[in-house]
Amino acid sequence: KLQIPIENKEKRAVIGKGVRRSTDKPQYIHVKSEEEEIETIIKYIDDLIKNKEYTPNEILLVSPWGKSSVHLIYKLKQKIEEINIQICDFERSDGIRLGTIGKAIGLDFKAVIIFGTNMLQSMKGEEKVSFDSYEELEKQNISVKKVFIKYLKNIYVACSRARDTLIVVDDIKKSSLISEFLKLVGDSKDE
Repeated sequence: KLQIPIENKEKRAVIGKGVRRSTDKPQYIHVKSEEEEIETIIKYIDDLIKNKEYTPNEILLVSPWGKSSVHLIYKLKQKIEEINIQICDFERSDGIRLGTIGKAIGLDFKAVIIFGTNMLQSMKGEEKVSFDSYEELEKQNISVKKVFIKYLKNIYVACSRARDTLIVVDDIKKSSLISEFLKLVGDSKDE
């Protein structure tokens, strides 16, 4: 519908199915600031460990976007370490994994918290990608549409890492198609 040419060089495709076993519905939480986002994530980590009895190595904190979320990842890492919870990289399994979706591809976790969605509006430097409606998106050139589809794919991959618990913390300032897509993931809870 967006008239994006599809390059399908693969001869076969693997069709997967969701592996979420939990009866818990995914949760969507909208926050208004980076500080509120970090506080919300810490609250949910605490709940997962104390009430659901997950171990830190069963939890993934993932941003669906890359380099632009590094400063948020750093601040979140500091706050988590302040409450004496171990953070580890993706090669080890002695703590909470924290990073971008590129590192989490192919892995799955009992609990996944997706954050840093505001970074999805950054594209090629300072240019912002934020569409209030599908009609606005349709008017964009092919390269912008491709980036938008990549955003949605990254969110999908992040969501598919969760076996039992999925929490999306959305910090997008202005309602957009990305936020509308994120709201479809789970029950809405504005913090």
